[in-house]
Amino acid sequence: MNIELLVLIGVLALADTLSPTTLGVTVYVLIREEEHFTSRLLVYLLVVATFYFTVGIMLMLGIDSIMRTFSGVKENTFLNQFILIIGIGLLIGSFFIPTKPRQKPQTPKNTKMITMVGLGLTTGLIEVGTALPYFAAIGMMLSAELTIEKWMTILLIYNFIMILPPLIIVILYSIFKKRLNKLLGKLSLIVEKWSGTTVSWLMFIVGLIIIINVV
Repeated sequence: MNIELLVLIGVLALADTLSPTTLGVTVYVLIREEEHFTSRLLVYLLVVATFYFTVGIMLMLGIDSIMRTFSGVKENTFLNQFILIIGIGLLIGSFFIPTKPRQKPQTPKNTKMITMVGLGLTTGLIEVGTALPYFAAIGMMLSAELTIEKWMTILLIYNFIMILPPLIIVILYSIFKKRLNKLLGKLSLIVEKWSGTTVSWLMFIVGLIIIINVV
């Protein structure tokens, strides 16, 4: 496992931190709830991370199993093509991201614990289909032929990084609640507006990095 691989996967993990849904839900609950917001948001973020981690394990084991079945195919060639397709998909997809969001990020109707669990699963189900950086990272780990201990550790760290921004917001709000009330209102507006241009540029940059790395 080389430093280049870790850096590239780190960049992809940072790309996945810009989820308007997880940030939107976090800000919404903090604005709405005066008590119990910490435990409910931690459960929500834990469910999202656990969902993605589980999907990552299933993909790692599933694709590896397929590759062993078709042992006549050169694994590195197949995986490099897979990663290249992801990179091209990100690059092309960046031009089709609308600069203005069509709808606000999903927010819960109430903030009961069971609702937050359900919302965490819903977030995972909705966004996993468009998690191209995550799929690219999985392809790279398969191509590098890492041991199960190494790729599981990377998956854990990846998913922790993915939920780190909303987690930091929750921690800071718990400490500086009064000072951050106005800031949260502004952040809510930013989350609604940024999902276009910022995500588009990020997809373009990540896609370009992947293509350069593979080619």
